[in-house]
Amino acid sequence: PKLKGKTQEEAKNLIVEAGLRVGKITTVTSTKTAGTVVEQECPAGEKIEEGSVVAFKISNGSKVNDLTVTNISSWSVTIGGKTYASGDIIKGDYMDIIPYIVEAEMGGGFNIEALKAQAVAAYCWLINSGSMSGAAPGVPMKNPTDKAISAAEAVKGIKVRHGGETAQTYYYAIAADYSANCKDVWWADISYLRAVPSEGDKHADGYKTTVTYSADELAARVLETYEIDLSGVNKSDWFDIEYDENKAYVRSVNIGGIDTVTGSSMRDTLLQYELRSTAFKLKYNESSDSFTFTVRGYGHGVGMSQVGANYYAGKGWSYERILTHYYPGTTVE
Repeated sequence: PKLKGKTQEEAKNLIVEAGLRVGKITTVTSTKTAGTVVEQECPAGEKIEEGSVVAFKISNGSKVNDLTVTNISSWSVTIGGKTYASGDIIKGDYMDIIPYIVEAEMGGGFNIEALKAQAVAAYCWLINSGSMSGAAPGVPMKNPTDKAISAAEAVKGIKVRHGGETAQTYYYAIAADYSANCKDVWWADISYLRAVPSEGDKHADGYKTTVTYSADELAARVLETYEIDLSGVNKSDWFDIEYDENKAYVRSVNIGGIDTVTGSSMRDTLLQYELRSTAFKLKYNESSDSFTFTVRGYGHGVGMSQVGANYYAGKGWSYERILTHYYPGTTVE
């Protein structure tokens, strides 16, 4: 029988009813309600001999303690009656931190299942960023609504896992119809951070934006940033772009036939994040002697799209399905 999620007494009854014997019951640290089964010795559905002993582990109901963050919002938040200003380091329990991030990242207007997905993603990201081991990663925070609090409470302690480890759950605002491959953005080839469809983002406000630079300004920036002199190069040959397999995000840009940089370097270093994502098309306008970037999406594109998560939640997806869609090959537990 499936024991995980059952109370200790329910689990014992199920074992006996199945013709098996109750084995050792171990209490472990977990955020699940005290007495809840969190792990069973034999996987649910596995065939074993009648009369076999089945052991399981139950939660001690402890809190998720010692999360440390830095409030990077421009406003203050109130936690446990104490006010923390922008830039303050905050140390507290899961519920002192996660609902505030959920509210700042999404807000009460989002579907409850999207808010749950955000809570889990934020928690896993904090763990991987050292929040439980002395670091204080910067996060936006906002005093939470009851909806954000309920969403965080519902998934308290739940993680996205891959290979037994807490997955690195990056997230961002709006995808460019697909998420991006991590290796195309940050070089690291992580199997569960690969491009997947994100269908609802194109309907979001701010999905498509444009930014225009004069040719002189771009040439000056290229010279200063990369020490590439474009003065003798035909302007139509200044930028040769390679896209990912979905023709969405820019993998690399060859500049003037001289050197190649990543799409992320062009957005982050050359243009100082003035483009909302690396999913851009570039066109030279001879009459105005300018270059126009047409940009889709908002953010780095790796992992979960927040707008996409809300779209799928509106289609009836659970937070688990949302998370395993954006982090393929992972489990949520």
